[in-house]
Amino acid sequence: MITTTEISMTATENTTARSAVTTANTTAGATSETTQQEPTEIPGFENYILKAEGEEITVSKLKVTDEDGQIVDSVEAAKLTADVEINSQKGGETITLCMAMHDVYTGELNHIETTPFVLKKGTNTLSASIDMEQLSDYSAYTKELRVCLRNDRLEMISDYVTVKSLQVLDVEFDCYISNDTKLVKGIVLIHRHGYGNTLKDLDALKQFCAERDMAIISFIDSTNNPLKNFPDSDLCGNTILQNINKLAQSTGHSELQYAPIITFGHSNSTAFAAKFAAWASDRCFGVIAYKSAYRGQIDHEEIVKANIPMLIITGELDETYGYQGQIECAEDMTAQGGAVIFAQDPGAGHGPNANKSNTMVFAFIDSTYKAKVPEIAEYNDSLITLNKLDMTKGFYGYGSYTKNEKGLYKYSDYQYVSSEEYLAKKTADESFKAQAWLFDEDFAKKWVEFNATGFITLLPYNYQ
Repeated sequence: MITTTEISMTATENTTARSAVTTANTTAGATSETTQQEPTEIPGFENYILKAEGEEITVSKLKVTDEDGQIVDSVEAAKLTADVEINSQKGGETITLCMAMHDVYTGELNHIETTPFVLKKGTNTLSASIDMEQLSDYSAYTKELRVCLRNDRLEMISDYVTVKSLQVLDVEFDCYISNDTKLVKGIVLIHRHGYGNTLKDLDALKQFCAERDMAIISFIDSTNNPLKNFPDSDLCGNTILQNINKLAQSTGHSELQYAPIITFGHSNSTAFAAKFAAWASDRCFGVIAYKSAYRGQIDHEEIVKANIPMLIITGELDETYGYQGQIECAEDMTAQGGAVIFAQDPGAGHGPNANKSNTMVFAFIDSTYKAKVPEIAEYNDSLITLNKLDMTKGFYGYGSYTKNEKGLYKYSDYQYVSSEEYLAKKTADESFKAQAWLFDEDFAKKWVEFNATGFITLLPYNYQ
């Protein structure tokens, strides 16, 4: 287990960092490692120059605090207050301090609070607050705090001033590698949110991975969940890779630094699964988006461009999250040439249907690994080049879906056709859409069976 403490709060994308002290010990088949890092000082806007009416205004300090006056470490505090210290050489200028919640997925600004101030000559302290408890649609999973300053015409003064209350706190990484594995040939990377915390410990998954010389690496982050939501791909992605590299040292499996990766995320952690793959596209051979909360978490152009297969599973009875654009996302990404597979888990809600749902997960990992990863004998201290899928040799799956009185889709009439037949159907009918690209006919049959029964009996292994 790796326990990591890292704090990063950025203003105009400037961050500071301090060195970490690491201790580690290794036992057979498991790894325990602890990394501790001192909190960084929160950077401000020292000597940030704003132009207003021909005069210079110097922003010397900015801080964001909670109700107790403590510097915030996440946007989950009930009330956030921004304080800005400004020095005016002239005085009399009107400056508006704006606070808003920025949706990291859509880019939209919501709940904009504006407070105007008339500056006096010399030092001024501007203060404004935003009350999270009054925001009915506020979600700490998808929002960050943004602060900016405007002039008396409500025009932006210089650029947006962005404050990200982003931390990577108390991250724990676990690693399972079979004692029989001499060379790790792949990594199943799991965020432990929701079902991920169960999946990582399943004997069935351990057996599955042991037989394929794969490692299982799982992790969980702090309460504000930056790794789960992945609002800053560089910060979050590098944090994950750094910890994988530490595991490479502590386990004695140095090849973990280069092993190809498939990601798994459940619910909101599908954002990690998809965005990490998009960020590390040269290393990822698959994405499992298991019952995501909504389309924006998984809809990433880079996954299509990089030819990364992605499995999107929704629950037929998931009234809250099961019908938030996932099937339309699969249709659109498939139409763009993506290797995307939509599957509906019949009779299941937002969680798994006992262990039956695992059969589709295992079948996908098996097929995408065989399709994307070449035979690995050694790594030569570098990443391997993943295979490019030949989309013309696969099959396309499609079905119909209609809403019932609860607003739930029932996916039915699912069938598959060859790539040639798919292109012929699209030529004849421009509105025709497929919801899945399927590796081969064997996998296509498994896809049909899972959509019908929520279970795959046609597996060459028994990992129910």
